[in-house]
Amino acid sequence: MNYAPKSIEPAAFPINAATVYSGFTRTYLYENRHRLDWIKAGRRSLITRASLDRLLLELLEKTNATAGTPPTRCDQSKPSSSGGAP
Repeated sequence: MNYAPKSIEPAAFPINAATVYSGFTRTYLYENRHRLDWIKAGRRSLITRASLDRLLLELLEKTNATAGTPPTRCDQSKPSSSGGAP
């Protein structure tokens, strides 16, 4: 069995890291503050990773629903087995 350590992802992000993780702008995150879970840590506000993932999934499902395709999870995509161009 392979017991190699996996990278540990944080449970919450400061706003700058949340923009990198999600791809959203700071403005979008603040405008949608009510849709996210925030944690107060001292003087800093952190956005939970679970709430960012939930928002990303909601937007993906909404996009797929308007396109007429079933929703899929991005992290479950598998590389193609062809290994080359079609």
